[in-house]
Amino acid sequence: MKKYLLSIIALCSKFAVAAALIAVPDLVYENGVTNYGISNADVRGALIKSGKFKIIHTPKNFDVEAALNAPETTTTESTPTTKPAINNIKYILVGQVVTAGVHDNYYTLPNTSNTTGTRTLTISVNYKLLNLKDQSVVSSFNISASGSQTAILRANSNDKFQTNQGHLVKEASQDLATQVVQELSQADISLGEYQQVKFQHYDE
Repeated sequence: MKKYLLSIIALCSKFAVAAALIAVPDLVYENGVTNYGISNADVRGALIKSGKFKIIHTPKNFDVEAALNAPETTTTESTPTTKPAINNIKYILVGQVVTAGVHDNYYTLPNTSNTTGTRTLTISVNYKLLNLKDQSVVSSFNISASGSQTAILRANSNDKFQTNQGHLVKEASQDLATQVVQELSQADISLGEYQQVKFQHYDE
């Protein structure tokens, strides 16, 4: 019995949606604001994990400072002052840290002479999502993130209030990332054109 191989190329009725292409450079710290080591690393990871965004490298010649000072609205007739080095970058998310600090709170436990101490690291970041095609500001928002750690201080002891700085930074960084994903999920961002997928079907 002869076997016949028929190759049929068909367009799939289902479509795959491309993720929005976003470049996320490191945070810029305003003059005088303490840098505790929080960057946009967790933000990039959270955006990728969401499945809605594809993170690509920021063009080397991109001026983050200029982007942060971009007006809220622009005209298509204006000449962009910053041109992306990679043509397929559609959006860039720039952020500036405007405040950052650590503060302690103490609370006396009821019916005891002990005290709890809570150390909190807070950071406030102004973000702008720019459309590189026309240099327009797609979204602008502020996020206040924090990380904290609590310890019990015993009365009549020489206990010192000590916390893990790395824990505070990591928790604040993850809080920042979670809120950024929530904000961008609500923004008017095009996820790209529908892509038709081709399949090959073989019959004997």
